[in-house]
Amino acid sequence: MGRSSPNDFIQTPDVRRAIKIANWVGERLRGWNLARVILSEERILQAARRQTSLDDLGDERFRVPLCLLVDSYENDPELTTVGRLIARALLVHHVANRLRIHHDLNRHPEILAGEIRRPLFVVGLPRTGTTLLYNLLALDSSFRPLLFWESMSPSPPPDSETRHRDPRIAKAARTVAQLNRAVPTLRAIHEMNPRGPDECLGLLLNTFVNPFFRGRLPGYRAWLYSIGEDEVRAAYCEYRRQLLLLQWKCSAPHWLLKCPSHLFGLEALLAVLPDACVVQTHRDPIKAVPSLCSLTAALDGMSYKRVDMAEVGRRDVEIVEQLLDRGLNACDAADHSRFLHVRFRDLLDNPWTTVRQIYDHFGYRLPVDMKDRVDGYLAANPRYKHGQHRYRLEDFGLDRESLGGRFAAYCSRFQIDPE
Repeated sequence: MGRSSPNDFIQTPDVRRAIKIANWVGERLRGWNLARVILSEERILQAARRQTSLDDLGDERFRVPLCLLVDSYENDPELTTVGRLIARALLVHHVANRLRIHHDLNRHPEILAGEIRRPLFVVGLPRTGTTLLYNLLALDSSFRPLLFWESMSPSPPPDSETRHRDPRIAKAARTVAQLNRAVPTLRAIHEMNPRGPDECLGLLLNTFVNPFFRGRLPGYRAWLYSIGEDEVRAAYCEYRRQLLLLQWKCSAPHWLLKCPSHLFGLEALLAVLPDACVVQTHRDPIKAVPSLCSLTAALDGMSYKRVDMAEVGRRDVEIVEQLLDRGLNACDAADHSRFLHVRFRDLLDNPWTTVRQIYDHFGYRLPVDMKDRVDGYLAANPRYKHGQHRYRLEDFGLDRESLGGRFAAYCSRFQIDPE
């Protein structure tokens, strides 16, 4: 079998007809110098201010990463018209969230006097069972999980009396429906429930310090991987303020939170939330990495003329290395009683045992009917409910031998068996 050439990994995305038409029209208009989606910091800020009728951005250190994101998108020749519109909408959305959050906290400074007591965090590499474990733990009403729509739009703070009918739920439902139409395989990879528990990626993206902004973004990623701990801690101070805002009128004894990218900022998280408890899931990276690559490629297909699958592989391996290096360093430096490590295979084979182990380890009160709740959830949500997610290392220019070597020490440390 001959060696692969770079062109072997270039794919033209098979997108919906409406996206193809929009991109065709956009290219023709650009060619005739009639219209172009211009991405600039000032235009993003202006649009967010118009959208919210607010002006005060508070701490403006976010403008450094915002400029790098804008430059990375603006100067990417492979970004389509729809891709530019998506990038613009996402950046405006997160700046608008910042404006609303800052406005609410200024109006109600008493929010910041609140306390966050013994929050439980589920962390781990993407595609390692964090979603399953999070959904099982969320069955306990003494935990306060973050809901999908709250992560999208945390401000104004939800009210416990109207939380079930908040108008932002409908907006979140439209977003999920649009994503599922644009990427038909998405539900098999990661199902999103607008009303249900979801990861707090949206809150972290509002800080503009996060490795999971969509796209290639070489300038932004170079900055992100080089920043000092003070920058990450400042982002987690903002994250904590968002949690205080969200719990102001809608609280429970303990927050339950989940996001793979918490590994990137784990040292800061533990400093800003000093009594946080952390469950970390572990899976063979040889399976987790191509699964993440498949998700990345599916999302990139909405925005790029062509998707370089080998570039996706390199990008995601770098992200995984960042998450593991930073997360394990934070774990080593912290009180080990604050952590519980769970292997993916153990979670799948014995989910109830894993849940009970978490309660025993951290001392949370276990509901008497928790096993019945877990069993009911598992029966209603079998694995591959929306189809099996298929992927191969080779599709992304990766191979088992080199990837296994890069993560051998990690697998040995946590006794992770090959899948």
